[in-house]
Amino acid sequence: MRLLFFILCLLAGVSLAQADSLTATAERLAFLQAKSALTRGNYFNFKFFSSQLHQYILYPYLQYADINHQMTLSAEPQVNYFLKTYSDTPLAERLRTQWLMTLAARQQWQRFLNYYQPDGRVDLQCYAAQALWQTQQQSLAAKSLTQLWTTVITLPDACLPIFKQWQAAHLLTPD
Repeated sequence: MRLLFFILCLLAGVSLAQADSLTATAERLAFLQAKSALTRGNYFNFKFFSSQLHQYILYPYLQYADINHQMTLSAEPQVNYFLKTYSDTPLAERLRTQWLMTLAARQQWQRFLNYYQPDGRVDLQCYAAQALWQTQQQSLAAKSLTQLWTTVITLPDACLPIFKQWQAAHLLTPD
């Protein structure tokens, strides 16, 4: 009797492993189909296939691609959700950077400051200084600019507007 039970357990284990393998294959296929649909602009199929993958390990990549694909100011709720839900992934920082670049391009300075977290990127530091300047925080902007001016050898083009404003305000001194 025990031998029969053992054999049934082994057989069940094999079939469970096979079922898991089939599920993983189906998930991989649905992921590839969702990604392809988004690339082709077929949003209906993208939503159909991605809706089947909430538990799939690569699901955050689909969500990232979806948000990044339609990065507009109206995407803010999706950006917030993604940043909170997937904060422990490298995708969160990648999306935050894309979102910050979108906000800077649209001169949404207060919103920019709400999302900005220093990460060493000089272009984002310059945009942050610009945001501070535009939100009437010139002393903080000047402090940030002074640090950039004295530590960064080559400044990116993103820094030109704020440095011109700083100079025009006569805050860039020989010291």
